[in-house]
Amino acid sequence: MKGPIETEVKFFLLEPEEIRCRLHAFGAESLGRIFERNTVYDDGKESLRKRGGLLRLRRDRKILLTSKQPPEKPDPDVKAFLENEIEVSDADATERILAFLGFFPRLVYEKWREEFVLPDARAMLDELPFGPFLEIEAPPERIRDLANQLGMPWERRIRKTYLDLFAEAKKNLGLSFADLTFENFAASPDATRKMRPVWNP
Repeated sequence: MKGPIETEVKFFLLEPEEIRCRLHAFGAESLGRIFERNTVYDDGKESLRKRGGLLRLRRDRKILLTSKQPPEKPDPDVKAFLENEIEVSDADATERILAFLGFFPRLVYEKWREEFVLPDARAMLDELPFGPFLEIEAPPERIRDLANQLGMPWERRIRKTYLDLFAEAKKNLGLSFADLTFENFAASPDATRKMRPVWNP
């Protein structure tokens, strides 16, 4: 499958407000903070997950249907995906179409996101149920340059997806719930406390 390649890295944040101030100082334009609810779909054999792919329906200001898959040649420095995305007008109808094609909901994940626009880059301040993160999306050389400008140590970058981090947390902490939601984590406050040292050694 062809499509645009999205490259990005994440950083776990101890002081998200400090990064917000730095972004404003660089002249970054904030597009506002919004709540996202994402539903991940797969078939009965989890074929997409097993080959590293993702099929997602996102609800925020818009309704977006997105597919992602790893490129033929992975980048050792950043996370890269072939991404195709379309806006749809009716989430319920889209779910019925996906079900007709054999894809059903497997997982829900939520986050608050504030997106900042810079020349040749986007920076996202994300609040996940298990903590705050900075995500930088840009060409690989620009990602590293912006990370350095923001004072983020390159060796602490995270190339995994939020779903990868959640899967690790479920395995390592014995979490029993299936969805990455604020409600689930509010009922398990120790989970967030135990997870943070993993991303900020």
